[in-house]
Amino acid sequence: MYKRQALNGAIGGSRTSAHQDGLAADFISPLFGTPREIAEVIAASWVEYDQLIWEGEWIHVSLSDNPRNEVMTAQFTDEGVTYRAGLV
Repeated sequence: MYKRQALNGAIGGSRTSAHQDGLAADFISPLFGTPREIAEVIAASWVEYDQLIWEGEWIHVSLSDNPRNEVMTAQFTDEGVTYRAGLV
């Protein structure tokens, strides 16, 4: 999903968000499984991505010219969001 810089900033998105370049998507796909199950399948696949983040209720996948295949789990608290390596 493309997010203009103004929208991305208004919702607290990262200044370097790939959404601003149309290179990231946040999604769910109930017919294929829970967000966690889908994240596990993508992480174990041959698909190249920059970041795959399980964000609880949805999945974030971003692309890059130099994909890192970085897998993370977002943790939301009153203080904000933090990320841990892997699907935890």
